[in-house]
Amino acid sequence: MKRSSRKKNKRVNPKDLAYLTLMASCIKAFNPKLSFKQVKRVILDIVWFESNVTKILEAAENKTGTDLHFYRMTIADLRNVSEHVDWLQMLQRLFDSVNVTLTPEEPVVLNELYYFQTIVEFIMKNTSRHTTYNYMIWRLIRNLGPLALPKLRELSFRISQASRGVKKDIPLSTRCVYYIGDVMDFPAGRLYVERYFGKDAKKDILDLVNELKDAFSASIRRTKWMDRSTKRHALEKLDNMVKLVGYSDDLLNDTYLNDMFKEVTDAERGQPFILSYISFRKQWSKINLMTLHKKYNRYEWSSGPAVVNAYYYPQVNGIMFPAGILRPPVFEYGVPMYINLGGIGAVIGHEVTHAFDDTGSQFDSNGNMQNWWTNKTREKFLSKMTCFKEQYGNITDERLKVKAYRAWARKHKVESLPGLENFTADQLFFISVALTWCNNPRPRRLQHQIDSDVHAPSRYRVNVPLSNMEEFSRAFKCPKDSPMYSKRKCVLW
Repeated sequence: MKRSSRKKNKRVNPKDLAYLTLMASCIKAFNPKLSFKQVKRVILDIVWFESNVTKILEAAENKTGTDLHFYRMTIADLRNVSEHVDWLQMLQRLFDSVNVTLTPEEPVVLNELYYFQTIVEFIMKNTSRHTTYNYMIWRLIRNLGPLALPKLRELSFRISQASRGVKKDIPLSTRCVYYIGDVMDFPAGRLYVERYFGKDAKKDILDLVNELKDAFSASIRRTKWMDRSTKRHALEKLDNMVKLVGYSDDLLNDTYLNDMFKEVTDAERGQPFILSYISFRKQWSKINLMTLHKKYNRYEWSSGPAVVNAYYYPQVNGIMFPAGILRPPVFEYGVPMYINLGGIGAVIGHEVTHAFDDTGSQFDSNGNMQNWWTNKTREKFLSKMTCFKEQYGNITDERLKVKAYRAWARKHKVESLPGLENFTADQLFFISVALTWCNNPRPRRLQHQIDSDVHAPSRYRVNVPLSNMEEFSRAFKCPKDSPMYSKRKCVLW
């Protein structure tokens, strides 16, 4: 009996086809003598390995959730986690490059125990060295190959095209800048700061951070669901929060920057870019290894300033706003404060409240993982968090920016914006909030974000929080039956 044509002509997903084509081309480029059958065998081997790693990762998430976990032990204790590896010998090989000696009593922290145990067991018992080698080489070529060969760049672009709907590839010069920023983020950041970011802007942002912190402090004091003890610890945590804005002052020190990469001696002008990148990547890894046995500095920057992002680090109880995000439409020096409060104010408020979300709330004022909540208050907190999770998946209350704006407006005369006199200051504040997230993603790009990003799509990061706010409804006179008027309003702070 003949197979049906439908089954025979089953089409491969375009994304998978692009991925497999790139893999086949990489394998052939690495070893041109391999036959078609040999290439196919290697591909199936790698795909088998990747699919099993994915299954183990999913099982770990189902078993332990996505919350932060910390398992403190010693290198000697790792033998109890998995006896298949000589952990001291393996780790010592890494640290030999920076002349750091490890002992069996060296403290180790794992943030995932089940995954660690299972993946080591899988590799040691079910995977040949040949398979592991092929997988590691594939990941190396996958990441660096597009830098070396035009054909691999083209095939890599096809994957982006199939998975995210990208229409045009990034120019090679721009791609090189990204890679330079990856391994030389401080020197590259120095150039960015000197050209685009002034000291006056840094002062303005610090003032905004203080406005937001004052507003949050007042909210905590007024909160009725928190008991006195938990409030005291919350206020202490807010007061002790580290604020890093714009850039590190070390960035302007030539000696500091030169010392950072003085050991890179094999990068020469005119050599292939990929070789220079690898040299600087090795040095950056050494810089990280050398921090072992050194006292941690809560005020140390973990990235350069040319980054369009903002961060809250629970382990240090610190917020960081690199210079890269402090530009339009998020922030613009000299515009009315209500515009900046809607833009960067929303970003600052979002990061500050991360200190008190379901993850950040597990850490104290110094960044130690320690419970400072009473059981009763913790139960109320988790109950209120459920409302936000059910609404749109994100669990930060976005009201802080509104409270900061209200506090500022009470102390200052609010002037209209030339050309936009038909809008009130309140309306322009909320428009500025929305403008920060304004985008129009292609369907495949949106689906990719939904599949891979913990954050809700931009439309919902704007519409859902604003529909929770009476202030927004009053500003735009939203009818109670309109989409932007939520009947069930989630309130935390």
